[in-house]
Amino acid sequence: MKNNDLSIIFELMAAKIVEVNHYPHHAQQFFFVLFATVTINIAGERIVLQKSIRW
Repeated sequence: MKNNDLSIIFELMAAKIVEVNHYPHHAQQFFFVLFATVTINIAGERIVLQKSIRW
């Protein structure tokens, strides 16, 4: 789903993958982690997200 107000994108990423930092002017993002952990950096603050579902 993608329009001017909302974009929902499903991403499957391999273990230990690193994305290039990007700096959007305006973004509202929702992260849902199924397996493993994700580390993100927001305004210099490191945030670690754990999996969202218990199997």
